[in-house]
Amino acid sequence: MVQPILLPRLGLHVEARWGALLQAVGLLLINPALPTLLLTLYAMWDLTRAARQEEQLLSRELPGYTEYMARTPPFLPRLSRPPGGD
Repeated sequence: MVQPILLPRLGLHVEARWGALLQAVGLLLINPALPTLLLTLYAMWDLTRAARQEEQLLSRELPGYTEYMARTPPFLPRLSRPPGGD
């Protein structure tokens, strides 16, 4: 039996879809060295590329994902709630 896929309603994925980018930047703040900078730049490039590909696939395959994308920012959480939001 196939389980239905549910979109997140709680937790970090409600605030930002791709939190790994924040982790890469946080690592750079903890260890500001050239190898860390290079690793962070590569991670940012790779994560944004992968996010675009995955979101195209999810938009096609998962009902409601387009609406989830519209209300949830991709990388950084919103500082304020949109009008009419939770």
